[in-house]
Amino acid sequence: MASAAALSAPVPRTTGGCVERCARLDNGLRLIVRENPQATTVAATAALALSQAEEPPAGHGLRELLQMCILASAPADPQKGIVLDAATEPDYIVFSARGSDRHGLHVVSALLRLFGPRDFGSDLITAQQSLLRRFAEAQQEIAAAVASRAGLAALYPDAANLLKPAAAYRPVAASTLSAFWRQALRPNRLAVAVSGPVSMEDVRRALEDVAGAWVPGPDIGPPPSGRRAHPQGIVRLRIGSEESAVWVGVRGPKPDDEDYPVAIVGMMALAHGMGSRLFRRLRDELGVTYAVSGRVVASRSWPHMYVAATCEAADTPRVSGEIQKELQRMAREDLSPKELERARNMAVLNLEQVRMSNWQAVHYLSTLALLNPSIMSDGRTWAIVEDVKTVDAGQVKEFFARWWDRPSVVQVIGRGEE
Repeated sequence: MASAAALSAPVPRTTGGCVERCARLDNGLRLIVRENPQATTVAATAALALSQAEEPPAGHGLRELLQMCILASAPADPQKGIVLDAATEPDYIVFSARGSDRHGLHVVSALLRLFGPRDFGSDLITAQQSLLRRFAEAQQEIAAAVASRAGLAALYPDAANLLKPAAAYRPVAASTLSAFWRQALRPNRLAVAVSGPVSMEDVRRALEDVAGAWVPGPDIGPPPSGRRAHPQGIVRLRIGSEESAVWVGVRGPKPDDEDYPVAIVGMMALAHGMGSRLFRRLRDELGVTYAVSGRVVASRSWPHMYVAATCEAADTPRVSGEIQKELQRMAREDLSPKELERARNMAVLNLEQVRMSNWQAVHYLSTLALLNPSIMSDGRTWAIVEDVKTVDAGQVKEFFARWWDRPSVVQVIGRGEE
């Protein structure tokens, strides 16, 4: 077990009314604790660096199956009302627990119990495979989901494996899943974040009891970005649902890239909220879309940015064209002072809402510690809030000219065209 001296000295920082401390065990496990004495809940997350590139060639979807089996076999503790959850992203799996302030350390313990040794039974694996298969097939009937996955595959061809994950359809031996878990579970792959009325000292002791003796594995390098995609014009797909969708996207900056804050502000101006350019154009002026949104996806495997809109099947060509016109205008014209102020304010508001929530803050902090490890040493866990405030119109215009010059376009056509 590691001693208290084996942890880096946690330097307290006040963020959003909380005292935030970062530390690191000798075995590489990263810990962020937000001491939030006024909170009535405790939230804890553990992000495990395990990228899609580490799945075996014939086992795409194995990470998601692993996550589902771990969660399904977690020991229950209904008396304390602790809620466990998990999600699989291209770079990592994030496990989470939350409960009331009366059970602060029990929440942390419930989260850490997920990381014990596991021998997965064949019945458990079969049941979770069935759920994974049903989820994958349900996604194929949702226009926006089909467009998003097809668009990502257009940018990163390896992402095509998401459309029909092999682990949902082929037999998976219990020994295979257990070996994959043992290989992945290394302390230097984990970033734990806890927020609520708890202390760094108490959380640290709980962590040492469970993970202090874990042995680290090889240093984690960034996963490969996959094969380069070649522009193929507009991809058109047909599905059986009534709704249609348009997706336009490009590869994006990573969270430690200097362009990342500019990407966020630019997306706010282009496609976030009722005051954005695309909402005003497509919804208010032309009335050709039900909804339009934009997102910058933080990742080290498949970083990307996209705009998505749902519409009538007959309107997909027009919606695609209008989105591309607005992208060209963003690269050609400065945002007005009013547009820029709105975009920066929206970016700050969204980030502050994350920081104010125990639940959202720990998700942000644990995953950011994996995607941008420098935040653990330089104290810039919330630097993005200040960074977006300084983005100017010239940076936004230049950003769109460089990053959005050759976007991929996906049109998903539903039965509404018939």
